[in-house]
Amino acid sequence: MPMSRSFAGWHLLTLSIFSLVATASAQSADTTAAQKTVVCVEGTNCSHAYIAGDRRLTLQTDQIVVAVRIGQLENASHYTVATVEVTNLGKQPLDVLPAAFTLEQLEPKPKVLRYVTPEKVESYIADNPRHQGAHAFCDLTRLDECAARQQAERDADRQAAVKRALTVKPLALLATTVAPEAKVQGEVWIEQSPNMRTASLNVPINGNVYQFNFVW
Repeated sequence: MPMSRSFAGWHLLTLSIFSLVATASAQSADTTAAQKTVVCVEGTNCSHAYIAGDRRLTLQTDQIVVAVRIGQLENASHYTVATVEVTNLGKQPLDVLPAAFTLEQLEPKPKVLRYVTPEKVESYIADNPRHQGAHAFCDLTRLDECAARQQAERDADRQAAVKRALTVKPLALLATTVAPEAKVQGEVWIEQSPNMRTASLNVPINGNVYQFNFVW
């Protein structure tokens, strides 16, 4: 049966990403020689599923399962958000250190995007409230009353921003040692590049770097 156009296009795009990843990996081989890179390759060690419109990739070996998905590139936090889940299938504990995670933008221009602490994300959200609705229009005959309503709306926006900021830390994936037969899951914030078209999320754990390729 002939290969569908959509599948063929995705296959060619995936091969292009792997080529870019291989080039980038070769260029940084001197700094990662001590680490083994395990690339998520669908159909071999990796599978995908869609969750709320985002592509979730799950890589499995005999020792570990790592599942990642990256949310909308532009969002209220001003940062890229990756949800990461690690399951320990081995007999030794695994150290999961999100501060070492990186997102390598491949297109349109190579760039390494770094980890952002939950505290910095909280601060940004709290200091940059989103407008929740249409501010009151001021009638020139009732300026004092209108100004008071506008101020109340701005106060409500700030309170909503502070409330959103307080949800960051409880959802964050922090440095964790995962015992055998246990798992950990949480959100990791990384510098944002809204024009990104292809990228690799690198998740180093106990000497291995688990690499996931994404296309937008």
